[in-house]
Amino acid sequence: ALVLRSLPMRTAWNFWRKNDFSDRERYIRFSLAAFVGQLSWTVVFQCDRLFIGHWLSLTELTYYLIPAFLLQKFSVIPATISNVSFPMFSELHGRKDAQAMKIMYKKCARLLLWAVLPGFALLSVLAPQFLTLWLGSEFSLHGAWPLRILCLGYMIFFLAQVAGTAYAGAGHLREGMYTNTALACLALLFWSLLVPRLGISG
Repeated sequence: ALVLRSLPMRTAWNFWRKNDFSDRERYIRFSLAAFVGQLSWTVVFQCDRLFIGHWLSLTELTYYLIPAFLLQKFSVIPATISNVSFPMFSELHGRKDAQAMKIMYKKCARLLLWAVLPGFALLSVLAPQFLTLWLGSEFSLHGAWPLRILCLGYMIFFLAQVAGTAYAGAGHLREGMYTNTALACLALLFWSLLVPRLGISG
Protein backbone atom coordinates (compact mmCIF):
# COMPACT_ATOMS: atom_id res chain seq x y z
CA ALA A 1 0.00 0.00 0.00
CA LEU A 2 2.83 2.39 0.83
CA VAL A 3 4.47 1.68 -2.52
CA LEU A 4 1.24 2.37 -4.40
CA ARG A 5 0.72 5.62 -2.51
CA SER A 6 4.24 6.76 -3.27
CA LEU A 7 3.87 6.28 -7.05
CA PRO A 8 2.08 9.63 -7.69
CA MET A 9 4.76 11.43 -5.67
CA ARG A 10 7.52 9.76 -7.68
CA THR A 11 5.77 10.68 -10.92
CA ALA A 12 5.48 14.32 -9.82
CA TRP A 13 9.12 14.36 -8.74
CA ASN A 14 10.27 12.93 -12.09
CA PHE A 15 8.22 15.55 -13.91
CA TRP A 16 9.72 18.28 -11.75
CA ARG A 17 13.30 17.06 -12.21
CA LYS A 18 13.21 16.43 -15.94
CA ASN A 19 11.48 19.62 -17.11
CA ASP A 20 13.09 23.04 -17.38
CA PHE A 21 12.27 26.10 -15.33
CA SER A 22 9.61 27.47 -17.70
CA ASP A 23 7.62 24.24 -17.46
CA ARG A 24 7.95 24.25 -13.69
CA GLU A 25 6.78 27.85 -13.49
CA ARG A 26 3.76 27.08 -15.64
CA TYR A 27 2.99 24.03 -13.50
CA ILE A 28 3.19 26.11 -10.32
CA ARG A 29 0.88 28.81 -11.74
CA PHE A 30 -1.65 26.20 -12.83
CA SER A 31 -1.54 24.42 -9.45
CA LEU A 32 -1.87 27.69 -7.53
CA ALA A 33 -4.86 28.79 -9.61
CA ALA A 34 -6.54 25.41 -9.10
CA PHE A 35 -5.88 25.51 -5.34
CA VAL A 36 -7.18 29.06 -4.87
CA GLY A 37 -10.24 28.32 -7.00
CA GLN A 38 -11.04 25.22 -4.95
CA LEU A 39 -10.49 27.14 -1.71
CA SER A 40 -12.86 29.88 -2.86
CA TRP A 41 -15.45 27.26 -3.80
CA THR A 42 -15.17 25.80 -0.28
CA VAL A 43 -15.74 29.24 1.25
CA VAL A 44 -18.86 29.85 -0.85
CA PHE A 45 -20.49 26.49 -0.16
CA GLN A 46 -19.37 25.77 3.41
CA CYS A 47 -18.78 29.00 5.33
CA ASP A 48 -22.43 30.07 5.13
CA ARG A 49 -23.10 27.59 7.94
CA LEU A 50 -20.56 29.36 10.14
CA PHE A 51 -22.27 32.73 9.73
CA ILE A 52 -25.73 31.31 10.38
CA GLY A 53 -24.48 29.33 13.39
CA HIS A 54 -22.79 32.45 14.78
CA TRP A 55 -25.64 34.93 14.33
CA LEU A 56 -28.69 32.68 14.68
CA SER A 57 -29.88 29.75 16.76
CA LEU A 58 -29.18 26.10 16.09
CA THR A 59 -32.86 25.62 15.25
CA GLU A 60 -32.67 28.15 12.43
CA LEU A 61 -29.40 26.60 11.30
CA THR A 62 -31.24 23.29 10.95
CA TYR A 63 -33.96 24.97 8.86
CA TYR A 64 -31.20 26.05 6.49
CA LEU A 65 -28.94 22.99 6.51
CA ILE A 66 -31.47 20.38 5.40
CA PRO A 67 -32.56 22.26 2.22
CA ALA A 68 -28.91 23.05 1.49
CA PHE A 69 -27.83 19.42 1.86
CA LEU A 70 -30.78 18.32 -0.28
CA LEU A 71 -29.85 20.62 -3.16
CA GLN A 72 -26.17 19.73 -2.95
CA LYS A 73 -27.15 16.22 -4.05
CA PHE A 74 -28.01 17.70 -7.46
CA SER A 75 -24.40 18.82 -7.93
CA VAL A 76 -23.57 15.37 -9.31
CA ILE A 77 -25.36 16.41 -12.53
CA PRO A 78 -23.16 19.40 -13.48
CA ALA A 79 -20.10 17.54 -12.18
CA THR A 80 -20.81 14.66 -14.56
CA ILE A 81 -21.35 17.01 -17.50
CA SER A 82 -18.16 18.92 -16.65
CA ASN A 83 -16.07 15.76 -16.39
CA VAL A 84 -17.25 14.65 -19.82
CA SER A 85 -17.06 18.05 -21.55
CA PHE A 86 -13.70 19.21 -20.17
CA PRO A 87 -11.51 17.02 -22.44
CA MET A 88 -13.73 17.96 -25.39
CA PHE A 89 -13.21 21.68 -24.72
CA SER A 90 -9.47 21.07 -24.37
CA GLU A 91 -9.31 19.20 -27.66
CA LEU A 92 -11.28 21.85 -29.51
CA HIS A 93 -9.11 24.58 -28.03
CA GLY A 94 -6.02 22.71 -29.16
CA ARG A 95 -7.43 22.69 -32.69
CA LYS A 96 -8.22 26.42 -32.35
CA ASP A 97 -11.79 25.71 -33.38
CA ALA A 98 -13.65 28.53 -31.64
CA GLN A 99 -16.90 27.90 -33.49
CA ALA A 100 -17.03 24.27 -32.39
CA MET A 101 -16.32 25.35 -28.80
CA LYS A 102 -19.31 27.71 -28.91
CA ILE A 103 -21.54 24.94 -30.23
CA MET A 104 -20.26 22.54 -27.54
CA TYR A 105 -20.87 25.15 -24.83
CA LYS A 106 -24.45 25.75 -25.98
CA LYS A 107 -25.17 22.02 -26.08
CA CYS A 108 -23.76 21.46 -22.59
CA ALA A 109 -25.67 24.44 -21.20
CA ARG A 110 -28.94 23.22 -22.72
CA LEU A 111 -28.36 19.70 -21.45
CA LEU A 112 -27.70 20.94 -17.93
CA LEU A 113 -30.65 23.33 -18.06
CA TRP A 114 -33.15 20.65 -19.01
CA ALA A 115 -31.60 18.13 -16.62
CA VAL A 116 -31.93 20.41 -13.60
CA LEU A 117 -34.63 23.01 -14.32
CA PRO A 118 -37.72 20.74 -14.16
CA GLY A 119 -36.74 19.30 -10.79
CA PHE A 120 -35.80 22.67 -9.31
CA ALA A 121 -38.95 24.34 -10.63
CA LEU A 122 -41.16 21.59 -9.19
CA LEU A 123 -39.30 21.69 -5.89
CA SER A 124 -39.70 25.48 -5.67
CA VAL A 125 -43.42 25.43 -6.42
CA LEU A 126 -44.19 22.52 -4.10
CA ALA A 127 -41.67 23.42 -1.38
CA PRO A 128 -44.26 23.83 1.44
CA GLN A 129 -46.07 20.61 0.58
CA PHE A 130 -42.83 18.67 0.15
CA LEU A 131 -41.35 19.83 3.45
CA THR A 132 -44.64 19.27 5.27
CA LEU A 133 -44.84 15.66 4.12
CA TRP A 134 -41.17 15.07 4.84
CA LEU A 135 -40.45 16.99 8.06
CA GLY A 136 -43.73 18.45 9.28
CA SER A 137 -45.62 21.73 9.10
CA GLU A 138 -43.34 23.56 11.54
CA PHE A 139 -40.27 22.91 9.42
CA SER A 140 -42.16 23.80 6.25
CA LEU A 141 -43.16 27.15 7.72
CA HIS A 142 -39.54 28.18 8.26
CA GLY A 143 -37.75 26.22 5.54
CA ALA A 144 -39.85 26.72 2.40
CA TRP A 145 -38.49 30.12 1.39
CA PRO A 146 -34.84 29.25 2.09
CA LEU A 147 -35.34 26.18 -0.09
CA ARG A 148 -36.74 28.31 -2.92
CA ILE A 149 -33.93 30.86 -2.68
CA LEU A 150 -31.34 28.09 -2.65
CA CYS A 151 -32.96 26.52 -5.72
CA LEU A 152 -32.47 29.77 -7.63
CA GLY A 153 -28.90 30.16 -6.42
CA TYR A 154 -27.90 26.60 -7.27
CA MET A 155 -29.52 26.88 -10.68
CA ILE A 156 -27.42 29.95 -11.52
CA PHE A 157 -24.28 28.29 -10.18
CA PHE A 158 -24.83 25.09 -12.14
CA LEU A 159 -25.19 27.01 -15.40
CA ALA A 160 -22.09 29.08 -14.61
CA GLN A 161 -20.17 25.86 -14.00
CA VAL A 162 -20.45 25.02 -17.70
CA ALA A 163 -18.77 28.32 -18.56
CA GLY A 164 -16.09 27.60 -15.98
CA THR A 165 -15.42 24.21 -17.53
CA ALA A 166 -15.08 25.82 -20.97
CA TYR A 167 -12.64 28.39 -19.60
CA ALA A 168 -10.58 25.72 -17.87
CA GLY A 169 -10.59 23.53 -20.97
CA ALA A 170 -9.25 26.47 -22.96
CA GLY A 171 -6.41 26.88 -20.46
CA HIS A 172 -7.80 30.05 -18.84
CA LEU A 173 -7.81 28.76 -15.28
CA ARG A 174 -6.80 32.10 -13.78
CA GLU A 175 -10.05 33.75 -14.94
CA GLY A 176 -11.97 31.11 -13.02
CA MET A 177 -9.76 31.69 -10.00
CA TYR A 178 -10.40 35.44 -10.09
CA THR A 179 -14.14 34.89 -10.47
CA ASN A 180 -14.34 32.38 -7.62
CA THR A 181 -12.22 34.57 -5.35
CA ALA A 182 -14.40 37.63 -6.05
CA LEU A 183 -17.52 35.54 -5.45
CA ALA A 184 -16.14 34.27 -2.13
CA CYS A 185 -15.33 37.80 -0.98
CA LEU A 186 -18.80 39.05 -1.95
CA ALA A 187 -20.42 36.11 -0.20
CA LEU A 188 -18.53 36.82 3.02
CA LEU A 189 -19.51 40.48 2.83
CA PHE A 190 -23.22 39.89 2.17
CA TRP A 191 -23.49 37.10 4.74
CA SER A 192 -22.13 39.44 7.42
CA LEU A 193 -24.64 42.12 6.38
CA LEU A 194 -27.77 40.11 5.57
CA VAL A 195 -27.80 37.14 7.95
CA PRO A 196 -28.11 39.27 11.15
CA ARG A 197 -30.91 41.30 9.52
CA LEU A 198 -32.86 38.78 7.43
CA GLY A 199 -32.08 35.50 9.16
CA ILE A 200 -31.56 32.35 7.11
CA SER A 201 -33.19 33.97 4.06
CA GLY A 202 -30.20 36.35 3.97
